[in-house]
Amino acid sequence: MCSSDLIELASIDVAALGALIEALPEDLRRPLLDRVVQERPYAEIAAELSCSELLVRQRVSRGLKRLRSEMGKSG
Repeated sequence: MCSSDLIELASIDVAALGALIEALPEDLRRPLLDRVVQERPYAEIAAELSCSELLVRQRVSRGLKRLRSEMGKSG
């Protein structure tokens, strides 16, 4: 991890990030948390949600994009 990554991480308001995650729709929040926080494989998440791996990947990507967008608005 380079120093600019560390600076960016240090500037994140954890409480605000938590609130933004909670505000995500369930269909984006659950796969995002499963993949990013719990580091579960896409295949495992897809099986649990009874959907394709592609759909899980799309939902994680959309969730991350929405978080980045919302964090940019508050920053």
